[in-house]
Amino acid sequence: MLRVHFTADDLTRTRIAAVGPVDETACAIWLLQRPESAVFFEGWRERTRAQLEPAARMLGALIPAARCISLDLFTLSGGPAHSLDQALENLRACPADDLRVEARYADRARPLRSWAAGLTAADAEARDLLDSSLRAAYDSCVAPYWTRINAHYAARRSAYARAFVEGGVHQLLRSLHPSIRWDPPILELPTPSTIVRDPDRYLDGRGVVLAPAFFDLEPRMTWDLADEAAPPVLHLPPADAQDRLETIWPATASGVLGARLAALLGRTRAQVLETIANGCTTSELARSLGISNASASEHATVLRAAGLVASRRHRNAVHHSLTPIGVSLVNHG
Repeated sequence: MLRVHFTADDLTRTRIAAVGPVDETACAIWLLQRPESAVFFEGWRERTRAQLEPAARMLGALIPAARCISLDLFTLSGGPAHSLDQALENLRACPADDLRVEARYADRARPLRSWAAGLTAADAEARDLLDSSLRAAYDSCVAPYWTRINAHYAARRSAYARAFVEGGVHQLLRSLHPSIRWDPPILELPTPSTIVRDPDRYLDGRGVVLAPAFFDLEPRMTWDLADEAAPPVLHLPPADAQDRLETIWPATASGVLGARLAALLGRTRAQVLETIANGCTTSELARSLGISNASASEHATVLRAAGLVASRRHRNAVHHSLTPIGVSLVNHG
């Protein structure tokens, strides 16, 4: 457990900014190396691995599958919300001393080897390789979904803004993620003990940057080891699988029914499952497929009984989404 201590100054200096393309790319490469984690990424992994360029695979030297500690490309590229070009320009211009500081920290878990070790020696060739590897990884892993990921960022920022308006900074900090606990003046994060040597961290008036993320699995905090005055960044992934599905599903499904899925369920019910993958109400499902509300409700009920669909009532509407089993079936259909 990591305990982050806030002062009154920290509360007033807390702000919101999305993590941006370099961090999402680094997290995506990590996820590709962890097939046992997050069933809702199975279809994305299959499609991404099939088109991953050799240059992109080189990032594994910086982002090991264990990832208890890895080189912090996010901080080295300038932090939140930079474009890919700006972030890569920052990485290329990053002082060798800053890279060495980060490398010494990462080296505690896994020494940097091969081409990656040249990054700490201001090796131009190593930086060229890092640039090309990040671009290739971004193009394969993140770019097809970037518009929707940006929309996710905007939705999360709006949700945080509503929480602040309704209950101030305390309500905002209480609403960040189900695994985070705000017990003023301490924010508790579920961080493995293998990463945290000192569980108590003090912001000392710097505040914190709250950063909506997508490919992270759990909240985590990054610190700029080269600048003690810089505020740390709290990376905040979606709270549940449905948030991720609504972002990544349209690009992975491409609106095309799997022949095996249609053969298994029947064409109409397969279409129902595909439509529900994007999240919808019963009436939206009916309109999308040109069927009656009663028929749409019946199909959703059958799929729910099979464990493929989850439904929840909100006021006068019933909202449907896929369960992890439903996601796995559609991804492989």
